[in-house]
Amino acid sequence: MDLPRRSKRLAGEHPAIETASSCDTPVPSPRPQQMPHQLSGPSSTPGKHTQRPVEQRHQEKDGLAPCSSIAQTTQNIGWSLLQRVAGFQHADQVEATVLSPVSVLIAVAMLAGAADSHRRSQFQQKLGVAEGLRAHVSALYADLASLANQDIISLANAVFADQSVEIATEYKKYLGAFQAQSWQFPSLADSVKDINSWISQNTLGRITDLLSSRALRKCHVVLANAVAFKGTWKTKFNRQNTVLEHPFHLGNGSSRAVEMMFLYKEYVETASGSNYTAVRVPYATESDSSPAALVAWLPNPGFTIRSLLEQLSTTNSEGPSFRRRKLTKFGFPKFETKSKVSLIDELVGLGFPIKGNYPEMGSGPTEVTAISHEATIKVDEEGAEATAATVVLVARKRSMVVSEEVLVFDRPFLYIIEAGENRHVIMCGVFSFPV
Repeated sequence: MDLPRRSKRLAGEHPAIETASSCDTPVPSPRPQQMPHQLSGPSSTPGKHTQRPVEQRHQEKDGLAPCSSIAQTTQNIGWSLLQRVAGFQHADQVEATVLSPVSVLIAVAMLAGAADSHRRSQFQQKLGVAEGLRAHVSALYADLASLANQDIISLANAVFADQSVEIATEYKKYLGAFQAQSWQFPSLADSVKDINSWISQNTLGRITDLLSSRALRKCHVVLANAVAFKGTWKTKFNRQNTVLEHPFHLGNGSSRAVEMMFLYKEYVETASGSNYTAVRVPYATESDSSPAALVAWLPNPGFTIRSLLEQLSTTNSEGPSFRRRKLTKFGFPKFETKSKVSLIDELVGLGFPIKGNYPEMGSGPTEVTAISHEATIKVDEEGAEATAATVVLVARKRSMVVSEEVLVFDRPFLYIIEAGENRHVIMCGVFSFPV
């Protein structure tokens, strides 16, 4: 099954679902070095994006800090999910974890279109918008359009369904606004290689086996988002300055050796707060109006990474105010992190109305059975590569088994005959077998 490398608009107002068989045709090999060129998203054509005004409003949300824009929502979702999946609730010594809030947000926004009007409104409130979810996500895509045209970032969406599913026309239109490529297979479980291939091709070949045939066995629809980022530092680190074994101090007082990159006598953007020092390391872009950067927060001595994350996740602000200053020495570690997590319980814990039926999807009652997320990041002297994919697995709800009210006296029993208002027992007996 030769799946396209990048998603494209569903054809027309009533896009046809493409039918594919994964049994007889080879799966294309991923091309990990090639960056997807398109940013496929709401109300956009390949390489073209129109800015739409965003009315900034906010709703109070359980589990998330209030926010006034879709950009603030992505940050809040990221910090809040990181608290839940990185082990912060159990100890200060946490696992290295990476997530993509943008990928999660887009996947959830795609799902929201299949909910009824009441729950869709709840989704919108949790996503920080009062109405017009697609318009707000369109603004997100428009903000990233210039970086997409520079092959720095790529976003792609897809919906995969088995042939027993007839997706509702209105929901097709909704997914079309997300530029979601649509595919239909005889069996999703038997087509897992094709779906994983699409994910791999849209994540620089770094995410190759997010789904398993077992996970898809009872699944009828998969909503998928893929994100890829590839940036080169504006000021590269000289490899000759990299220290191969530099101590990295852990929260428990011990240390481990890491490869530490260094810049000497260079201007670096820094900021400071009461409990942290932050740095902003920009990537090379064609214009300052379309910036990209890595921002990192280092807790001050005596403060934990846990307390800093709690502060960031509950603060509604645009972040630190950076200023350029010349540092004698700036060190930042080379690192590579890969995370694979289940998010359905975490999103429910943040107040997203994931549980329930999605009647606008079509083909009868449905329910979300899993939301899986995988992300990778690699940082070195040249820059950074980061990828992520989020998949929402949807299955038909099992019909309630209506138990028939059956009563058959087919074994020995006692009986009486009663009469009168006071129920006098006229006869009593036991029936054990026919005579």
